[in-house]
Amino acid sequence: MTVTKIKENIALFAIFALLLIPFLGPYRYYNATGFMNDMLTVSCITILLASTLIYCKKLVIPNYLSLLAVGGVLLVTSTFFNSTYNQTRLHLIIWLLSAGLVSICVTSIKYQYADHQRFHFKLASYVSYSSFIIAIVAFLAFYFANPFVRLTTIGFYYSYSLRMEGFLGQPNLLAIILFLGVVASYYIIDKNINRYRQAFNLVIIFVVSYCLFATLSRVAVIALSVFILYAAVNAIKNNEIKNIIKFIVVIILAYLTYHSLHSYLISLAIEQQWVPVSNTESSQFDSVNYNRGTNLDHKIDEIKRALTIFSQYPITGAGFGRYGYYSQQLTLAGWPVYIIGFPYHSHNIVSQVLAEFGAIGGIVLLAALVLLIKLFIKSFESKTHLFMFGLIAIFGLNALFEYALWNLNFAVLFFILIAGFSNDQSISVKVLKTPLLNTAYSIFFIAFTVVLISRWSIITTLNTIFSKPENVVYAETVTEDRLMGLDFSSIYLAGVKLSDPTDKNYENEVIKMEKWRPTDMVYYRKVQLDIGNNNFKDITDNIQKALLLGSTVDILEALLRVDCQDKNQACRVAESYLKSLKNS
Repeated sequence: MTVTKIKENIALFAIFALLLIPFLGPYRYYNATGFMNDMLTVSCITILLASTLIYCKKLVIPNYLSLLAVGGVLLVTSTFFNSTYNQTRLHLIIWLLSAGLVSICVTSIKYQYADHQRFHFKLASYVSYSSFIIAIVAFLAFYFANPFVRLTTIGFYYSYSLRMEGFLGQPNLLAIILFLGVVASYYIIDKNINRYRQAFNLVIIFVVSYCLFATLSRVAVIALSVFILYAAVNAIKNNEIKNIIKFIVVIILAYLTYHSLHSYLISLAIEQQWVPVSNTESSQFDSVNYNRGTNLDHKIDEIKRALTIFSQYPITGAGFGRYGYYSQQLTLAGWPVYIIGFPYHSHNIVSQVLAEFGAIGGIVLLAALVLLIKLFIKSFESKTHLFMFGLIAIFGLNALFEYALWNLNFAVLFFILIAGFSNDQSISVKVLKTPLLNTAYSIFFIAFTVVLISRWSIITTLNTIFSKPENVVYAETVTEDRLMGLDFSSIYLAGVKLSDPTDKNYENEVIKMEKWRPTDMVYYRKVQLDIGNNNFKDITDNIQKALLLGSTVDILEALLRVDCQDKNQACRVAESYLKSLKNS
């Protein structure tokens, strides 16, 4: 094997790692998953960038990055004219830089690879294989959670929703990966592979499709139906009827297998204690299927809230990552609540962008949509339109209801595939490799690696936070996503240490949390402060806010029994107020 071939394989492996590792991050705490996946993503991007500079003689910059650069500058600039926090502005910049870097790296590797069609085949194969591995892991973690944890020493939170989610913490996110795996497997189904490879490819489609149906993601099923229709029309046009029939038959078999086997496997898993669900709890899962309630009123309400926020801040928006805060302010002003919990997003990317970035964000989003349509049309020239159609379909439909592209690992996935399968024009820049520059490259990557390692130190912080008895009490008292209204990584970034109520820093931490993401438990912490200061004037107001944001009289009474002190007037006022609410 030549040196060039070794460099090429390293570069291709770096792409494969980015398609796999950020979606398998097994280190699970209550809400630390997003941070861990981001760290894995950035770490893999570093490897990809290094391998690209080693392998490629020139950097190739796709033209669509000009829009990303202009739009990114506009979005980042707008954050200085609204209430965006420095931490979230940094996240936005990292998002934009990551999208740009992976686009340049993948495009450069594609053009360095002499045969573009062969590169498309390899990239589709990597998507297929990575989704297959993710599907296997998700299957084991779903039906055999307890033995899987013991076998791998992986700790994770079982969702109790009986919707397959892997290690992503959200079934609809897993469904995107699995859908892309199905699309990639169909894309290579007719690419002159031997019969053993064809058989294995059909096995991948079957397994991945089974797990896709197990996510119960209606968005993914709609996207799959639309893709099958598009692929069928394309197959008829190109006289590839045999391939589309095989594809459809395997998917139907996967659905029938899921429909007949799922209930049996779940019942067996509960009976054998393979999952952390008792027999007495199993009956609540009978209604978990594609006909379950949609929470449509909740989603429409969140969109209305976002548009209301947009009307209040029409030019630059309320601030990136600030939708939840301003939505909570609407709740405190009397807006009805359909689902209790902190509203991280508005279930619609258009309303979300308008609320957080205003008209500036709306213009950038519209330009991005026009660009995607243009890239899809141009993909017919390189015969990659099948994959481009599937990619745009799943992310487009998801954006109507969810927020996948705001996750760094999914944004990177999207831009890897856009760069790999689009036929966009590009400009080239020669990579200079003088001894001095090679030394500079090495220093940069060593320094960057040191920074990454230091950021991984948050694991120690998470262990410290989670080990505190006070936080365990709160975790048992309220549901996971309402715990302080903050994921632990955000607490860390906000500079909140979760001190004991007797600590002098506690009040400052509560103020930070109220400005960052106000929730029922944040206002109960203000109740704690009122008790400590014997402030009977404000305590009822903070109790009212806690109740408006989702707490209950019973929860607050239980917490007061722990925190109240004898002969404390604020306690007496709080207890009397809660008793009056209970009796009314």
